[in-house]
Amino acid sequence: MTHVRPTSNAFSTLREAVAETERQMITRQLQETNYNLLQTAKRLEIDRNTLKRKMRLLGIVRDAQSS
Repeated sequence: MTHVRPTSNAFSTLREAVAETERQMITRQLQETNYNLLQTAKRLEIDRNTLKRKMRLLGIVRDAQSS
């Protein structure tokens, strides 16, 4: 049996962990593509509309500095 050690940033639910992982991945790709939604969606291998929906649900907004 494998034991997993809890980390300092442990989440209380799987849903929270998945949301935070998605938030980090999407944010990183948005920054790398200078917030080009089409390129970000292609890198993540998802539809652009799916990306926009996830951004809205996860509270991801374009940085003012990225404009």
